[in-house]
Amino acid sequence: MKKIFSLLAATLLVFALTVPASAYVQDWTLDLSGAGGSTYTGVELLTVVGEGTVTQNLGGDGILNDGDTFSLSSYLATIQIINNNGNPFVDGSFFFHSTDLGGYVYNVVPGIGNPLGVSSLNYMYTTGSMQLYYGDHNNIAGSQLLMDMSFEYGKGDGAQPDLGGNLFSGATDMIFEFAASNPGTNLFSHASFGDLEEFLAANPLYQAFLVFDLNNNLLLNTFVMGDGFFDVGISVGGNVSLMVTPEPSTFLIFGLGLLGLIAFRKRMAQ
Repeated sequence: MKKIFSLLAATLLVFALTVPASAYVQDWTLDLSGAGGSTYTGVELLTVVGEGTVTQNLGGDGILNDGDTFSLSSYLATIQIINNNGNPFVDGSFFFHSTDLGGYVYNVVPGIGNPLGVSSLNYMYTTGSMQLYYGDHNNIAGSQLLMDMSFEYGKGDGAQPDLGGNLFSGATDMIFEFAASNPGTNLFSHASFGDLEEFLAANPLYQAFLVFDLNNNLLLNTFVMGDGFFDVGISVGGNVSLMVTPEPSTFLIFGLGLLGLIAFRKRMAQ
């Protein structure tokens, strides 16, 4: 993993960047004042916690096979903000939400008791969106939408998914990419490029990401086997970093977890 990120950093050095060559942005500002929140400076990363429900279809034979589809019916993450002094600022009003993520599994290697004992598999996400809100996660309709991110690409793998066991954590990598519409609020800024929204508008060959590095655990007593499918609840926790890179991007960015890496790309309007 360190070798991969070293190669990415070396590749980025060939570009005449006006942002840090490493692409990962540090000491940035998160401005939530437009939504009634606070402005946080010196931000290094965000931390997220949340939960969701996965529905895995098993096809006509009742076991997990290549091509069987799945969906993530809900996902929430409240956020803590960590500055460069290591101080956490809790802002439970800042959260992500999605109800329509979905895709299929492939490279399924059966284990004992398929579908619950599958040894390994890959995930391919094909559809969905992610919304960024400020407000009350128990009242989505009454919360302020800060950014709407439409799905573009996502895939990953699980070496030990342990679908019927107690844990959903372990060797699971996911990659997500979402295209962001105009958020309407200048959320992110940095001393090297100023306001991120304005920078991306003036520099259409750049793109910005929120990089989620997540671990997931199966919620006990949530596994329900149905006729040709099963539902399972998951808890999610991890870190979120800000990245800015040139576009088009040919870089693979890796994160841990069933949801793994969720990112947004800001394109200049044509």
